[in-house]
Amino acid sequence: MLTQAAITFVAIVLLLGFGWRLVRQIMIRDHLQNELVGAREQLQEHNRALTVLADHDGLTGIANRRRFETVLSKEQARAARSGLPLSIVILDVDHFKRFNDTYGHVAGDACLRQVAAALRDSLVRPADLAARYGGEEFVALLPDTDPAGARMVSPSASAAQSWRCRLRMPAMTPAS
Repeated sequence: MLTQAAITFVAIVLLLGFGWRLVRQIMIRDHLQNELVGAREQLQEHNRALTVLADHDGLTGIANRRRFETVLSKEQARAARSGLPLSIVILDVDHFKRFNDTYGHVAGDACLRQVAAALRDSLVRPADLAARYGGEEFVALLPDTDPAGARMVSPSASAAQSWRCRLRMPAMTPAS
């Protein structure tokens, strides 16, 4: 009988040992699962930030050419399906190289930021997109907009004059 009790006692001790080990493994797995969920959330947040960095111009903060071309492709397909117009306004800052050479790169960067902000602020619909296309070239993508509507959005000479006033810079005239 004593042998039977000893065997039962050893079996109970072994079961408790295995049970404790199993509980410990479950706790470790739960901890690692929580760490994995946190790491995934952090990775998704970083990926969102990288997407913003990849799709926006670092100087002006508006969409870059890559983003413009991606959206343009989608909007062209949508316009072809729906039969609705799609307009693009192209803006080139006249005499920018001379402006940059005369006033310096810091002033040139400020000028580009102000042009980008003015273009962005002139677009009121969520689907409209302002983008920096190249050095001093900007574009506005205007879905569901006909040419007359695009002309209303494009900056006028008076807007260009007001940009000059905000910059407190004289008008640049073509070099002779």
